[in-house]
Amino acid sequence: MKRSFYLGAITILTASALVSANSHALESVNEKSTLRKTGGIAKKKIKKSTKVGAKKSDAISTSASATEKAALIDGVEVELDANAGKKSDTDASAAATTAAPTTGTSVSQSTAPATTPSALSKVILNINNSYYGSQLSEPFKMAQPDPTTGNNAANARLESQVVLGYRVAPGHSVSAHAGFLTLAGTTIDGEKSPNVTAKPMASYVRYANGAIIKKGAFLLNGDVRFYPAVTDDLKCGGAGLNCRRDVATGKYKNKRHVIRSGHNISYDFSPKVNFTASNIVRFRVREREFQNGREAVFYESFLALNYNVSDSLQLTMGYDMTAANDYGTSLFKFVRQGTYLEPSLSYNITPKLVFNPWVDIYTGNKISMNTAQWGFNLLASIL
Repeated sequence: MKRSFYLGAITILTASALVSANSHALESVNEKSTLRKTGGIAKKKIKKSTKVGAKKSDAISTSASATEKAALIDGVEVELDANAGKKSDTDASAAATTAAPTTGTSVSQSTAPATTPSALSKVILNINNSYYGSQLSEPFKMAQPDPTTGNNAANARLESQVVLGYRVAPGHSVSAHAGFLTLAGTTIDGEKSPNVTAKPMASYVRYANGAIIKKGAFLLNGDVRFYPAVTDDLKCGGAGLNCRRDVATGKYKNKRHVIRSGHNISYDFSPKVNFTASNIVRFRVREREFQNGREAVFYESFLALNYNVSDSLQLTMGYDMTAANDYGTSLFKFVRQGTYLEPSLSYNITPKLVFNPWVDIYTGNKISMNTAQWGFNLLASIL
């Protein structure tokens, strides 16, 4: 497994270097956010509603053995676009005005001018929600399970995100993502945790390239994100409910800024079947005096085989691999490695509303209904 992470890291850095390369307009997307978290460790998911691959992926803090999933849409999402898969105005115009003359018949051919996109059509406005629930054996329990024991490990959580962005060019966009966290009060390790409603959480600014490379059935897209430590979860760790400061300096011990790069590789075997490999690498920038022993870099790869049942329904079987590297250790010494299987589906309720339920089946121990976890994403594109 380590070799796959070396390759994943190299590929991600290569994708980042190509961000300014040739781009083709493809702003479809899907990012299911799956971050796990226990005591401040998180990880996320992503998915896509069109034929182009998508991933599940990442979060702001993470550990393979952790349980609580956190933060929405943190994978390589390349925005939800109601026009994904449809011909552009230019394509439609060309098809409607180019006809082969019939023998003995005079056919007049004219070319209609391409429609200039309006300013409003370049604006991105999305509302995304991700719910991280309980084990399948008790589906409505208000706690996320420990992937090994099935015991309560974290609160069931709803992560919401308001996205405002701008399409600066075909396939290129910049956006701001404001996150909010809602937690169900539950008992963990004998202690009752409080309910939390719409608490500001990990927010970020993002640049996305919808088609770094597009050749035939192959597509590479990606994005770069920056999470400033302005919300409690990035200043304090976890859900930001218990902040710890250093007595001598008054600084937050868990405070970290996050820089994240990610990409999706997609290959279409046929109109109905495609393979995707989604990868992210996340760097945590911490105060020097609080670095040793804390996570510095997080890696995640999500491999998926997708089957398009129809234009509105896609079935996916995915396999997720995670690992981390701590400050003060060798760059290639990986810790907290973990894996799980994820069957899911994506259903376009409308062209602008996608429902994406999923189940995570942990492979590090005996597969059980008591440790398998369910959740869903609900992604809405307003503009």
